[in-house]
Order: sequence, then C-alpha cells, then structure tokens
Amino acid sequence: MSKFSKEFKFRVVQEYLNYSVGIGQLARKYGIKSDAPILVFGT
Repeated sequence: MSKFSKEFKFRVVQEYLNYSVGIGQLARKYGIKSDAPILVFGT
C-alpha cells in the first residue's frame, strides 16, 4: 500500500509542473522527509 494517496501525488506533481516550485521546496512544504519520493510521483 502506498504511503501517499493518488490525489496527494497528483497535487504535488501539478504544483511542481505548473508553478516551477523546486522539489526540495515541495518536500519541505508537505513534510516529506526526502525529495526522492517526489521524483517517483512523476513517473
């Protein structure tokens, strides 16, 4: 089972793509300990 819901992943990826927010910034904003999971969200 995934730690993050599909809706959450979609929101984070959309924010990354639409607002030119850095991966590190998104990780901090959403309390994700590493930026590695964000890289996986986009795949």
